[in-house]
Amino acid sequence: MKKLIIVFVLFFQMNLYADEDIEKTLKDVAQYYSNEDCASFADCFVGSLKNQKRRQAAIFFASNNNLSLEVPEFHVIKEEDDTAEIAVHYILNQVNFSSLMVLQKENNSWKIKKETNIVNLDNLRHQEQSRVQISAVNNQPVIELNMFDEQSLPECSSGRCGL
Repeated sequence: MKKLIIVFVLFFQMNLYADEDIEKTLKDVAQYYSNEDCASFADCFVGSLKNQKRRQAAIFFASNNNLSLEVPEFHVIKEEDDTAEIAVHYILNQVNFSSLMVLQKENNSWKIKKETNIVNLDNLRHQEQSRVQISAVNNQPVIELNMFDEQSLPECSSGRCGL
C-alpha cells in the first residue's frame, strides 16, 4: 500500500510540474505579445512555425497599438512524453476566446504546435438564444451549448480537463 501511495504522490507531483511548465509557456506568450516582442513571441512556437509567426507578428505589431493578451485559465486534456493537448481561455485585445492547443516539448520547454476549435466567446454570447438550451438538473440551471457535436469535442483522458 505504501508503494502505491508513493507512486501516486510522485505521479501527482510530476503532473503539477508539467502544468506549471505549461502555465509558464502561456504566460510567456502573453507577455511577449503584450510587449510586442516579435522574436520572443515567435520562440514560443515549434521550430517549423517560428519564421512564419515572427513575420506575422512583425506585421501585426507594426500596424496595431495597445495590444494585450491574458490567459486566465487552461486545462490539460491529455499529456504524453513530449506532447500535451490543452483547452485554453484567453483574452486577446479585450476579446474572449477559447481554443484547443497542442503543445510540444523542444529543448525541455513547451512550444505551441497547433491551435484548433477557436471560439470567440464574446460573439457566442450575443448569438441567437436558440443555440442555447437551459434545463434543470437537481433544481440547478444547466446551460447546454449546441454549437459542437459530440464527435468534435476532445476526450478527457485524465479527468482533469474540466470541459
